[in-house]
Parts: sequence; C-alpha cells; structure tokens
Amino acid sequence: MRDQLGTATRPPAIGTLPRVHLRRRSSNVNRPIEVDPTPRLEVDVIYTTPHETLAAMALATALAAKLHAEINLLALQLVPYQFQLTRPAVNLEYMEKRFRHLASHSPIEAHVRIVLCRDKLQALREALKPHSLVVMGSGRRWWPTPEKKLARGLRQDGHHVLLTHAK
Repeated sequence: MRDQLGTATRPPAIGTLPRVHLRRRSSNVNRPIEVDPTPRLEVDVIYTTPHETLAAMALATALAAKLHAEINLLALQLVPYQFQLTRPAVNLEYMEKRFRHLASHSPIEAHVRIVLCRDKLQALREALKPHSLVVMGSGRRWWPTPEKKLARGLRQDGHHVLLTHAK
C-alpha cells in the first residue's frame, strides 16, 4: 500500500490506529519564537471611595509585585438616563486627573480606565477578562454594602475577588 505522499506503508493491524505522516512547512521551521515581554497577569482594582481604593491599591501593589503583574484601576462612572453615555454630567478630564493622582500612590505603574455605564455589574462583565483577579475596597459593615453585592456578582461570574477593608 502507498499513502498520498507515495511512501510505502503497511496496512494497520487490528486494534491499532493507522500511521499519520506529517510534513513540515519549510517557512515555519526557522521562524523565531515570539515572546511577549509584558506580563500577562493583571490585577484589576475597582474604584469605590478614595480611602477604600487606596487600601485596595496597597493590596494590589503587594500582589502585583509578587506575581509580576500589571495594575489596572477601573473607575466606573454611572451616567443617569437623561444624559447620553458619551456626554456624562461630570467632566472627564477632571475625573482622569483625579484617578491618575490616586493611581500615582502605587510604586507600580497603574493603568487608569474610566468606564461610563448605567449598570456597574454589567459594565464590569464587559470590561474584565474571564477569571480576572479583582481587588476592591470596602467599609467594615455587617450589612451588605454595594461593594459586597458587586463582589458577589463578580464571583458568580467566575472572577477572583478580594475585598479589603480600609482602616
């Protein structure tokens, strides 16, 4: 028997798989492997309040240093329905300065993303990668705070959420 390449082959024995002949393309043989030097792991910090977010940034900095990860500060800005999503009531330049100043407290560079939205959980579902590592600051209260509810929703979506309490 001969295969498609003209090579002599034996018929397969009963109970065994037939041989597969692989041909390498010459263009792929000497191609160097491209390695992305940037870290792939990201720690996402969700802005809550300035004091709570500073506590979350401290925890995220410690995690990012040990994991060689990047820090993303996600600032969710709710836009009321009477305004268009592209034209919120708050000045975006002011918000960007404010969040960049907050991110500057971290010794590791943090990327700031302002997300204009109507629903925080839905916006995070669209903004976060699957199974993201998320750090959020929260106050120490016995009742379910909005941050705890948001963390519960993110956990149900498969994200790894750490809540830190500001002192």
